[in-house]
Amino acid sequence: MHSKIYGIGIDIEDPARFQKYLDKSTKQMPVFSELELKNYNSTARMAYSFCIKEAVFKALKGYRKKQKLNWTDAQIIFLDNSDFNINKISFSGQAEQLIAEEKLNHTPYIKLYKKNNLCVAEVIFFYK
Repeated sequence: MHSKIYGIGIDIEDPARFQKYLDKSTKQMPVFSELELKNYNSTARMAYSFCIKEAVFKALKGYRKKQKLNWTDAQIIFLDNSDFNINKISFSGQAEQLIAEEKLNHTPYIKLYKKNNLCVAEVIFFYK
């Protein structure tokens, strides 16, 4: 039996855009948590993480503004030495509440790839 799709999000980013943020603190880069910044050793990881977050919010049907979702409501941690393998995605705050209220699977489908030196993330949330 296939699960019903709740929402689909996609985002594309240029990793070069994140070079100036690579050594910043969370005060200067509030999109990422302290743990995320410690895990990001490349602009590609930052770009993919940002893509995932944008795609998550889009898949949650644009509720970022309406529900006041925060950037750190979605936290993305990568496996060592890989820009494509996500070790963990966790949700907190308004995002976690929305996922529970809408009865969504807590682990969305995520696909990452590179196209013409751009980072691309696709995210699909399914109902439980």
